[in-house]
Amino acid sequence: MTTVTTDAGSPSALRVATTLLRFRRLIVVVPAIAAVTAITVTLLLPRQFTATASFVPQSSVNPSRLTALAGLSAQLGFGNLPQASAFGSPDFYRELLRTDEILRLLVDTRYSFPWEAGRFEGSLTDFWRTKGPTPEYRRDKAVRRLRGRMSGAVDPRIQLVTLRVTSPSADLSTAVLERALELVSQFNQEQRQSQSAQERAFLGARLTEARRELSEAEDSVARFMERNRDFRNSPPLLFQYDRLQREVGLRQALYATLAQNYEQSRIEEVRDTPVLTLVERPRIPVRPDSRRLALKALLALVAGTLLGVVAAFATDALLRQAPEDGAAVTDFERLLTEFKREARRPWRLIGIGRA
Repeated sequence: MTTVTTDAGSPSALRVATTLLRFRRLIVVVPAIAAVTAITVTLLLPRQFTATASFVPQSSVNPSRLTALAGLSAQLGFGNLPQASAFGSPDFYRELLRTDEILRLLVDTRYSFPWEAGRFEGSLTDFWRTKGPTPEYRRDKAVRRLRGRMSGAVDPRIQLVTLRVTSPSADLSTAVLERALELVSQFNQEQRQSQSAQERAFLGARLTEARRELSEAEDSVARFMERNRDFRNSPPLLFQYDRLQREVGLRQALYATLAQNYEQSRIEEVRDTPVLTLVERPRIPVRPDSRRLALKALLALVAGTLLGVVAAFATDALLRQAPEDGAAVTDFERLLTEFKREARRPWRLIGIGRA
């Protein structure tokens, strides 16, 4: 590009202004077309409805349940006890709702809701009319589409999970959201019961062992008392007796804690109470989502303006080339003038209406 430059080597402001003025119509028309296109496409697309729900997950295992047991176990030199699972965090549930397993179940669920002067009944694959060579391929396309229409957010301060589902139908968005919460609650309950079963099996084995160890400790005290009937008059024997009694006390405390946690785990294993606290229940949205026409039009204007300026300087650079054959420039200008004239009557470009 050959331009008049200043001493600093930067493009001349006069040349830039001249180019912008010369192609002012192009710089105005392109953004206008872009804005009109963006508004038209947005208005032609179906309205979207977003259903929202919020919940607070409850940990499937009470972290304090095994605290006393773990302390006694450490004092007596036993192995590690089972720890609470980390799957109950809010971030876990946000990601769980976007896994293929959950999304496939949501896609395969049959929904029934009013739709287009009738009633729709079927899966999301049927609703979106996904196409493909096999049912699994169509199902996968529906899963990817649903993933793009579901979003989740976590407020770490209050452990709140917010879930949103967007679709062209307010009833469908609500139905999908309710089904998602049902699947999450079912998953949480199954995990809690499974972990409680594992904990019950572990505690049952430890309870049997603790009962045997308690009996051995008590037998040691009985044998000591039989051999040393006057041990209270002997400080060394009294000290040994106190040590055996402390051992029995620790074994009794461990046995009592194991028995309590064992019974609790048996209760948790068969418990079917909800483990999600719904803060905001899914409700059918009464109004569609905002189309954001102003924002889209503004973005289209900015993009169109940039495109128009680039096109203006590209055209100016092409026209300002100084070819040795001046006839080439003249021929180009003539063809460009004809094209502009024919652009006002597009049918002439395909030969209609020519003499």
